[in-house]
Order: sequence, then C-alpha cells, then structure tokens
Amino acid sequence: WKTNLDGDYNTGELSWVESPCFDFSGLMKPVVNLSIWYETANGAYARIQYSLNEGTTWQTVGAMGDSPNWYNSANGWAGSSGTWINARRTSPELAGLASVKFRLQFYGGVSGTNEGIGFDDFIIYDSPASDLAVIGISSPVNGCGLTANEIVSVAIVNAGMLSQNNYDVSFSLDGGTFITETSNILINPGDTVVYTFTSTVDLSSPGIYSITAVVMLVGDTVVL
Repeated sequence: WKTNLDGDYNTGELSWVESPCFDFSGLMKPVVNLSIWYETANGAYARIQYSLNEGTTWQTVGAMGDSPNWYNSANGWAGSSGTWINARRTSPELAGLASVKFRLQFYGGVSGTNEGIGFDDFIIYDSPASDLAVIGISSPVNGCGLTANEIVSVAIVNAGMLSQNNYDVSFSLDGGTFITETSNILINPGDTVVYTFTSTVDLSSPGIYSITAVVMLVGDTVVL
C-alpha cells in the first residue's frame, strides 16, 4: 500500500489503512513486523495504532527508540528512510487479547508535500524461543581516510524468549566469502549487543563498499 501511486500526498492529509480483528488469546509475546518506506515533508508522519474496541478509540503501538527502526520521531516515522526498511517491535501489551485491530495512520502536515509512505509484509507472530537478528552495522561508517584495517562491528538483537550466549556471526565485503566467528556474548531477551569481529577489512582505496552481516543460531527459524 502507498499513499499515492502517481504523486505526492495531500497537504493536511489524514488517512489510514485498517485491519480486520485479530485474536491474540494464544500468544504470549506478540511481535509486530512490517516493511516501510517513508518520504515526508516537515510535520508529516506515519505510525501504527491498535484498538481494543472495534476502532472506537486507538492507541499508538510503541514509541521512538523501543526497537531499531521503530519510529524515528516522537510522532512516528518521519523524514526520509531512503529505501525499504524492516521495522519490528515486541508488543507484550497485546498478549492474550482476543480482539485487536490495527491501523497504519498517516498525517500529511501543512508544510509542503512529498511522496509519502509505502508499507508491505505486515505480520504479527509470537516470539519464538530462539530468535537473533543483525539489526545494523556499527562500524565502519562512511567517511574519508579509511584504512586497510577497518574494524567491523554489528548490532545483534535477541527477539526470542531465551537468553543466548553461543552463536555464529558472519560478514561479507562486496559479496565475497563470508567470514564467520563464534560469539559467547550473553544476550538476554529483548536486549541488543554489539559484536566486534577480530578480522578487519581493507577500505583504504576510495570507492563504494557493501558489507552484509548475518547471525546464525541453532533453533532460530524466523527468517525476516
């Protein structure tokens, strides 16, 4: 879904996409997951809300900083993501509820327009026992003067229900062979840690580089 397939959204627009009712009575720790791309002008934003009374009243799901990519402003997603991003948030406040509706709400603001938002792959699932994910590359970062021995660090979140302290972390530079190391850093449920590889990368030649990182855990069946 997108705000406008053929142009910008409307000034002052207030629109939303509303879901049917979901029954979470059997879920212990629901996770809300979606892909989103946003390009908004000043004052515009998008957010996920839920209702427990068939849409009579709505509450916002989470807040900025709850988890990586979950809102980047006090109101929701705003500004420019530049590409599709995956946003997911563990939502224990929804556990055990028998009738929950969602909506993605968009407000266009009054200070100009832009392309708006698009979202896809909206999924709600129960947190599995084992679920680790790389949510970002902490280093290296864009800049001049990079060296032949740049440190590679990645952020890993534990979205499962069990603590983990034995898992493999891998990275690849420009589609090359993955370098894999085993980490014993403890990650409790809901926590995020940064793993720094002992292997470094050569970024001394000016150019554009691409680093891909993954984490592998026995029993982790979530692929997002």
